[in-house]
Amino acid sequence: MPSIRLRDMPSFLRTMDEDDIMLNFVNEEPLIAIKSSAVILNTFDSLEQPVLDTMRAKVPALYTVGQLNMLCKRAITEPKLSSIGSSLWTPDTS
Repeated sequence: MPSIRLRDMPSFLRTMDEDDIMLNFVNEEPLIAIKSSAVILNTFDSLEQPVLDTMRAKVPALYTVGQLNMLCKRAITEPKLSSIGSSLWTPDTS
């Protein structure tokens, strides 16, 4: 697998500030995921198989659901899926 270059990383990770909120978030989330009973990712197995295999060694209940925009497009054409939203936030009804 090729090495990851600094320019391949998102710009918010290129910081020298140890207290940077995004840097700490990215460092802490994998530790939380390992303790969880399952992890759902918006990707395809065939797209990122080597990475997913490595992750499954730590989190066996790892599920890939594809891209959310594809799910939303499919929900429009399939009535059974119309009640599924792509957000985990509670809608603001005010």
